[in-house]
Amino acid sequence: MNPHAEVSRAIDAALAHHGADRDEWMALSALAGAIPDPGAPDVAAETLDRLAAHGWVSRDGDAWALTADGRARRALLADTVVAATGAAAAAARPRPVNRFGGNPHHGFRGAGPRPDADAV
Repeated sequence: MNPHAEVSRAIDAALAHHGADRDEWMALSALAGAIPDPGAPDVAAETLDRLAAHGWVSRDGDAWALTADGRARRALLADTVVAATGAAAAAARPRPVNRFGGNPHHGFRGAGPRPDADAV
């Protein structure tokens, strides 16, 4: 299991649950100042147009800005991404190994039916 892939899948699924995709999340985050400028080539014009159609961003001259609905949407998606990341990371974390193999009698004198358990 690749923990990074698990976290990525969890984020994508959580965003999809709210009708968003990673490009929209990144554009909203960029406009909120959480990541670098959304005018960079990695934010597609189609993404900004989709966000504008939802009323989450608007154009102010040459710049894009979040609307009040866009700020609320970004806050919802931020909470969603944080929760999905935490849950996926916790699920991918290695579990401690039970050294006794789940057998409560293993290694304890007088505790079980093993013939050598009570040997002196």
